Amino acid sequence: MPTPIIRGNEDLIATANRENTNGLIRQYIPKKSDFSNFATENIAEIQNKLNNKPRKTLKFDSPIQNLTKNKIAFQS
Repeated sequence: MPTPIIRGNEDLIATANRENTNGLIRQYIPKKSDFSNFATENIAEIQNKLNNKPRKTLKFDSPIQNLTKNKIAFQS
């Protein structure tokens, strides 16, 4: 019998966040889609929509607002 894997709380949160993000992406791109059929502009538009969408886990701020409020610097 395999030994169960015990995950820390951070791992569970990261997994839930990743699965939620995948679900949001699936609103725009169906599962098993060929990304070569999407223009860079289409991907950038989807990325922009998701980055500006309010999230309950961020107290209804968007990820961009959250980054700005917390003064987190990032490079594009």
